[in-house]
Amino acid sequence: GRGTLPIQITLLRAYRFEDRLEDALRVCENVASQPAHAQDRQVVRNHARVLRQLGRTKEALAKCEKWIEQHVAVVPPGAIEEMWLEVMRSHLRSEQWPEAEERADAILSGDSGRSPNAGYATASLVKGFLLEQRGANGEAQRLWTEAFHRLRSTRVDIPVTSSAFTDLVILGSLTNQTMQPEV
Repeated sequence: GRGTLPIQITLLRAYRFEDRLEDALRVCENVASQPAHAQDRQVVRNHARVLRQLGRTKEALAKCEKWIEQHVAVVPPGAIEEMWLEVMRSHLRSEQWPEAEERADAILSGDSGRSPNAGYATASLVKGFLLEQRGANGEAQRLWTEAFHRLRSTRVDIPVTSSAFTDLVILGSLTNQTMQPEV
């Protein structure tokens, strides 16, 4: 458990990648025990992810909600949105569909004032999935198509290695949209 924060984050990601979740949790707990890093957003997000993957969603939710409560007035809206995504994922893992949808709606509302991004893409996929579960397939398709076009029209280039790009490809696939403009 020694090393700088970036090394510890890399180590816990490697453990998660290898599905060594107990080892990843041990790294998270070690880093979180250090006062200088206990409230670091990346540390809390990764800790919540590992807890969620281990089925300990109540603990994951509590960590995220506590961080949001403590930081809502002092961090940029995008940082809160990232933590809302973790809350949404924990609700999904617990099959708490109304709570997950509430969080997705908050992200999609655009209250953060940010342009559409990875959070927007993920929330669109989740909201559409939940609509489909209720039999509202047409509404899900409309949401996904709108999200796809909104993301494609942003001036921000989405790196092909990012989860936002993966979500964009999924949105395009769900709606039969092309990724490249037709020539």
